Amino acid sequence: MSVKNKINKRDEELIMENQLIRAKLELLSDGKFSTGSMPGDLSPKMENMVLSRVLRFEEAKLNAKEVTVHEIIGSPDFIKSDDLNDDELTTEMLCLEKIMGEHQVMCDSVCGVDDRLFYQFITEELFKLKVTDIRVPGMTLCFTYEEFHPNHEYDTGRLTKEIIESFVENRLEGEIQDVIYKKVSNMSDLICFRNLLLEVLDHQSEIISFEETGNLATVRFRLSYKGLINKGHEPLSYEGEGEMTFENHDDFWIPVYIYIPGMVR
Repeated sequence: MSVKNKINKRDEELIMENQLIRAKLELLSDGKFSTGSMPGDLSPKMENMVLSRVLRFEEAKLNAKEVTVHEIIGSPDFIKSDDLNDDELTTEMLCLEKIMGEHQVMCDSVCGVDDRLFYQFITEELFKLKVTDIRVPGMTLCFTYEEFHPNHEYDTGRLTKEIIESFVENRLEGEIQDVIYKKVSNMSDLICFRNLLLEVLDHQSEIISFEETGNLATVRFRLSYKGLINKGHEPLSYEGEGEMTFENHDDFWIPVYIYIPGMVR
């Protein structure tokens, strides 16, 4: 038998095995399991690795009980933050991170948090959190500080930069965009303005302020760019202060107003 035939036979075996795993997963999830989110170009071997890992996870869930994060990492002793000086706190934090890593638990901060505040969060809040006790080799239980304490200034600033990039790259229209921008009161004006420009060049932006009032947040930014209106002509330069307003829905910020320098208010 040629090497090629052996490979093809192994692929066929894996394809059949993958079909069996999918059937098991559908049974375990009461028909809710779907491979729709998996890339369609996975090789049988790679797909088998992914499906096998998901199956181990689902099987582990069957008899899993709820425990605290502190219990998952073996209930280690720890010293309260108030009883540690800065050097001692650094040492204790490194020790805790090592223990957590050994038990496949990880915690991080997206925005960066003061060391003492982060230590307090882990020992006084995260450790008390109840989770399903599922332990599968190769799978890590991950947390971020911002899941529990959202940073609204960071979130709206990130969204502002993403919307500016969408404006520059002319990605303001489409099925996904219709959902993202459905509440923007002046969206038609923004699209109309962007469609006047064949291309946006040399853009630079900087967030200059953030203001939160109730469930609304306003981000102001400085933006400069060149807009090409006609080929063969020099692009026009635009520079000024822009503004975006966001509305909070269950800690998700949704844009409701967008002003880009160059638009007519």
